[in-house]
Amino acid sequence: MKIPQKIEWRAGAFLLCAAIVLLSLFIILTLVRTDVGMEVEGLIKPSETGWMLTIEIPEAQLPLLRQCKYIRLPEHERESYGQIIEVSGCLEKPARIRAKIKIKNLKIKATPDTSQTLRAMLIKRKKVPVLKMLLDSVFSRQRV
Repeated sequence: MKIPQKIEWRAGAFLLCAAIVLLSLFIILTLVRTDVGMEVEGLIKPSETGWMLTIEIPEAQLPLLRQCKYIRLPEHERESYGQIIEVSGCLEKPARIRAKIKIKNLKIKATPDTSQTLRAMLIKRKKVPVLKMLLDSVFSRQRV
């Protein structure tokens, strides 16, 4: 049985296009970088060392919270990063923890005697390639 030449050409072109698309996706996932962490919402107010962020999180997210080293505020004019100094918390409700996070080097326009609610991202690692982040998330679940 002989395959018609027109079908062979179409199959070859389809395989070539698929290879180009997959290679492009691989390159994009390798070059695009993103922060790794968790998004939170809480009350921020000035403290003697900088800022104090108070949040409420599920108890299961406490290990990730303790690994975070930076905070990012995406809603401001430009993305501003701050460094997390200390994390402390107490059990608020069953399976919920109220955490207080001390932050320094965070640039927020606010009066010293007020507090405000904001959305922020607590970051474990800054600007990791998306492909590495995906692979780490898949393989870390298998170890548990």
